[in-house]
Order: sequence, then structure tokens, then C-alpha cells
Amino acid sequence: MKETKENPILQSIFIAIICTLGIVGLSFIPFLNFLVLLCSVPIVVLARRKGQIFALLSLAIIGILIGFVNIYLSLFIIITYASMIIAVPYVIDKRLDLTDSLAVCAGAALISIVIVLKVLSLMMGQDIFTYTWDFMRKFFSTDREVISNLLEIYKSIGILDNTITSMQFGELVIDQLKLLTPSILVISAIIYGGSVFLLSRKILKRYNVDVQEIPEFSLWKLPRGTTRGFIVIFLLSTLGNRIGLKNFDVVSATVSMLFTFIFSVQGLAILTFILNRTRIPKPLQYIIIVLSFLLLKTPLTFIGIFDQIFNIRGIGRGPKEKA
Repeated sequence: MKETKENPILQSIFIAIICTLGIVGLSFIPFLNFLVLLCSVPIVVLARRKGQIFALLSLAIIGILIGFVNIYLSLFIIITYASMIIAVPYVIDKRLDLTDSLAVCAGAALISIVIVLKVLSLMMGQDIFTYTWDFMRKFFSTDREVISNLLEIYKSIGILDNTITSMQFGELVIDQLKLLTPSILVISAIIYGGSVFLLSRKILKRYNVDVQEIPEFSLWKLPRGTTRGFIVIFLLSTLGNRIGLKNFDVVSATVSMLFTFIFSVQGLAILTFILNRTRIPKPLQYIIIVLSFLLLKTPLTFIGIFDQIFNIRGIGRGPKEKA
């Protein structure tokens, strides 16, 4: 029985079946289907413990099984999971620190997303973004009660002009999405790559695999100089946008959103740091943290920047804690 459990081929098959069931099940659940990406964690753990060849075997089985249901989903899973099979074991073997590990995993995730979009465009015979914008135009051109009600709300509070039509509103939405798409892809890659790395590392540690130590979330902080780098890039992109250089509005929006996201996470770490020193029950702390990230992103961003400059978590801590 022990030999069966330790057989890497049987483990690959077992993990493939479990992950396939999870992927198919989650893909049909609205608002939770993004969790299919986290089904890559067992395969990443398998890659680090038993070798990448067995993880690839498991991934091939998943691709074949899901291919019978949805070929597009199968390609998405194969390409995105493969990036994590390569990146996560690499950063663990090299014992990179948290920031470098997140950067490598996010970079691998972003490359895989770009490849997926390119493959889908080739399969459809049309650029995936052009297809999406055309689909949205058809959606807004149809007389829908939801769109009409939304337009009336925006008009009543003065966000939109009273003469704007649903088609014009659709074009405004499409223009905003075109502007924000690069930043959405980058932030999605950071979240995906970072989540898979942190979850895989935690599981591997339970298997007594030697992994790098990382600080707890409440002590997480960006490397020194990050703020200056972001400000320089943001000023250059803003300058390029002001003098009318092509696509610099996209660069400016991407840098701005990335800046806000990263420092809001650091602000959230500070909030966690403060909550850990209170008597508030842990479940309530988690609720406060989630709601704060959803509703108070701008204040969290400023708190994160302030901490990056003045190290507010170091105030009032003893010499041992600071070290």
C-alpha cells in the first residue's frame, strides 16, 4: 500500500483526476470560476516533490480530459499551469526572497497569459481584443432594460450627459477597457503567480521540503527605492502622454493602477500589523481586512506610501523586533 501511495505515476494520475473535477466544477460557478487557476497548486507541489516530468504528465492528462469538454479552457489550463510548474520550483530551489519570488512568478504568469491570448486569436482567426470589443458593441446596440436603467442612474447623478445613447455609452466603456486592459493583465498575473507560490510553499513546508523563509504578511514591505522608481516612471509616462506620444496614455494608466495596487497591499499589511496587536477576534479581523481592501483602496495606498518612506511599523518596536 505504501508503494502505491509513493508511486509518482499513480500520484500524477490521481492529482490529474482531482484537479480536472475541480476545474470543471469551478468553471460553471459564476464569480468563483477564477479559482480554477488555484487548481494548479497540487501540480506545482508534485513538480517540486517528485519532478517536473510527473507534473507534466498530470497536466497532459488534465488537458486531454478537459479538452473533451472545452478545448479553449483546456489550452488555457495547460499554458498557465505550465508557467507555474516552471517558475515556482525554480524560485524555491534558488531560495529567492519574497519580492524576487513574486516578481519571477508574476512574470511567468504574465507571459503565459499573453501566449494564451495569442493562441486564442490564432484559433479564432481574429484578434481576441477586437472580437471582445465587437461583441460588446453588439451587446450595447441591443435594447436592454439593464443598460437603460444604468444610463438613467448615471444621467441623474450627473456622470453622463442627458443626450448620450446606449451605443455612445458602450463606446465609452470600451475606450476605458482598452486603457485599463494592460494593467488588469499585469495585476492578474501578480495575484495568480503570487498566490500559487505562497500556497505551494506552505504545502511543501508541511511535507518537510526545505523552502525559503518569508516574512509574515503584517511585516511585508517593498524594497527600498521602489517608490522613487515608480514616481520616475509615472512622471515620464505622464510627460509622454501630455506631449501626445502614442500609447503613453495606456502606459500612464498601467503604471498608476500598478502603483495603487502594490502600495494598497502594503497598506493592508500595516492594517494587519495593527489588528494583530488588538483583542479583536481573528474572524472579525479577516472581515475588516477584506472590506478595507475592497472599499478603502485609496487610503490604504497612502498609508503604504507613508510606511515605505517613514517605516511607521518600526516606531515603538524594540531593537530585537526591528532586527
